[in-house]
Amino acid sequence: MQVNGHFASKLDPLGLDNRPPNPELDPASFGFTEADMDREFYIGTELMSGFLATDRPIKTLREILERLRQTYCNTVGFEVSWPGAGVRILC
Repeated sequence: MQVNGHFASKLDPLGLDNRPPNPELDPASFGFTEADMDREFYIGTELMSGFLATDRPIKTLREILERLRQTYCNTVGFEVSWPGAGVRILC
């Protein structure tokens, strides 16, 4: 989502955009099925800040994907990078 989320972003207020969905944004491309959506994963965010920070370090795949979509595939976003630093911050 971090790299290709912009392909699913909502940039067309008139609904004229007919782009096909990017297969890399489909969990099925990575072998996940609907049965996996409620599977829980430890994401280790107790001591973290940022978009996945939460008081609950275990999330379902459905919750993780929804948060990633909100962050990388929505209507507003920005990217900050420092040339030559090798560090990228995506918000």
